[in-house]
Amino acid sequence: MTQNEIYFLSPNHQRSLMAEGWAQKTDISGWKFNSGGWADARTNEFSVEAMKELCIDISEKKKKRADPQQLDEASVIIAIHDFDEDHEFEIPHDCLDKVVHWNLPNPEKRAKTPIEEWVIYQEVCDSLAIKVKSLKDVLNTFA
Repeated sequence: MTQNEIYFLSPNHQRSLMAEGWAQKTDISGWKFNSGGWADARTNEFSVEAMKELCIDISEKKKKRADPQQLDEASVIIAIHDFDEDHEFEIPHDCLDKVVHWNLPNPEKRAKTPIEEWVIYQEVCDSLAIKVKSLKDVLNTFA
């Protein structure tokens, strides 16, 4: 049996990598998880530390840019972006019918100080936990 795949996508792979980390802790059987960034792939130590606080280590995960072929092969694409602050991105036209958009703040663009950025990353981490927990409802429409 072919396993369905959720591809988490965000501008620089930080929020999508956090979502992948959460998803791998769920009990969603029959699904595998992948992630990437549409603009670049880098790490912000705050994203890693926010997840470590919850015993989820994403520090060793490879940071990568999204691959159009992987997006095409994914069953569902979760596009995680700040609707007000992140630049627009193009999803391949053939993939548009399998995209779900999650509006989450971009801590690097919203914060004015490092401590504020840290707080926003913690909030994003919590929001992702809630969204990932409710993924089963979203996936029922794609499986």
